[in-house]
Amino acid sequence: MLTQSCQQHLRTLIPTLSGVRWVNSEKYHVTLKFLGDDVKQDDLSQYWHQIAKLQDAFPVQTRVIGFSGWPNPQRARVLVLLLEYKACLGALHSGPRPFVPHITVGYARKKTSVSVPYAKINIKITIPPPALFESVQGKYRKLEPVAR
Repeated sequence: MLTQSCQQHLRTLIPTLSGVRWVNSEKYHVTLKFLGDDVKQDDLSQYWHQIAKLQDAFPVQTRVIGFSGWPNPQRARVLVLLLEYKACLGALHSGPRPFVPHITVGYARKKTSVSVPYAKINIKITIPPPALFESVQGKYRKLEPVAR
């Protein structure tokens, strides 16, 4: 999770748009790898190992470079702050889609989309060391390694 002061500062960068359900700034984070909804405790050990190898590369200084929307800015369902790519941010990524470091800041309401004006941004932020979090109904809980 980002520091509280960073979260609050990032919130001030977001333009006002209607038809958007905004994410509370205290939930702003950078997802390095989404593990899915059905991960077994035994499968987490590989991720603890990967995270341990990355600890020395963090915290990471990077930049917020823009505000945009996905799947595209003209018909966005997800609103994001885009981050400058750093190799250590993409170290856990695998899969067919390219890794685009970002912070999700909002979602289009209901089954609509919104038009998002691209906003170029250039501010430095610090990404803290990675950790594993579980998200259940919008509440985040940091997971700790289980001793064996």
